[in-house]
Amino acid sequence: MVWIDITLWCDGCGVEILWPPVMFEFKHYCCQECQEGRECDCIYQQEMEDQRRESQNASPSMILF
Repeated sequence: MVWIDITLWCDGCGVEILWPPVMFEFKHYCCQECQEGRECDCIYQQEMEDQRRESQNASPSMILF
């Protein structure tokens, strides 16, 4: 487990964990697949969420008079 500031990183794939981790033998994992040593897709899901947030922040706000 690696903590940088208050950030938790997965001991399997290294993705930043922004949700409750899967714990096994005092290690933190992003998902069950990663804990079992299989390939996970959490990094792709996180990237899609980041892109969604960026597109929402980039769209102009509607001002009503």
